[in-house]
Amino acid sequence: MYRFNQVNVIGSPVKTISVFVLMFFLIQYGSCTCDDREGENPQTPQAAPGRYVTEPWFGYSENTEHAIHATLHYGVLASIAKNSYDELPLTHSLGAAVVGYFSADFLSGFIHMIIDNLDPEKVPLWLKTICNDFHAHHKKPLGAVYDSFWYQNREMYLVGDAFLVGSVALGLMGYDLSALTFAVTGALTSVTNWTHACAHGRLKGNKIITLLQRCGLLLDKESHRIHHAKLDRNFCGLNGSMNFVVNRIFWTSQSVVRWWKKDSSKEINNG
Repeated sequence: MYRFNQVNVIGSPVKTISVFVLMFFLIQYGSCTCDDREGENPQTPQAAPGRYVTEPWFGYSENTEHAIHATLHYGVLASIAKNSYDELPLTHSLGAAVVGYFSADFLSGFIHMIIDNLDPEKVPLWLKTICNDFHAHHKKPLGAVYDSFWYQNREMYLVGDAFLVGSVALGLMGYDLSALTFAVTGALTSVTNWTHACAHGRLKGNKIITLLQRCGLLLDKESHRIHHAKLDRNFCGLNGSMNFVVNRIFWTSQSVVRWWKKDSSKEINNG
């Protein structure tokens, strides 16, 4: 078993602080255009009732708090991933990256499937806003093209945070391979709303994004168009490779629900 170097989980303090400060300013700079983009967006939250607009948690601007969260989130994930990568053979690291990649696609689809089929009126308030946001997207899908990167991925940060905690715990127990897998899964899951937006035309014309979509490494427009046409399939948001699994889960669950309702109605009629 490969030992996780606990001393270097975060790295040297000076290097870590420098990297985190640099990441913060880059992220803050990138997110400061959020208001301008939404101002040009014909499908802004005001034009699409029910769109989820976050409130600042600690009194700072929304963009600043997103930048702080994203800096800590991606910074720590990157540190854990690098530490595991240094301790593992290259083949193991690549294997962990591949598993994390497909796991992130599955998670994005599974979460999307659940939220799409929740009734906003029957869930807690914090979840109601997220459900409304997802449902509003189906009515006005092009809103995803204009929303800022940090606005789009705010819910998925929470999933990434959970994997961050799991990655740290696994690393401290000496499971470097699992820690790296969790880190990659968390990092990629956190950006699946953005890759989904690219399928709607965000960064349209960007040669790198177009190449990745043609290679099947990112979700493409044609594949995702099926989801908006039918709403009962193709929920995955990273590249869609795990749609066949999520689709089967959804269809099976729907069959079970229909059977249960039919069976219950028979009992009521017989009673």
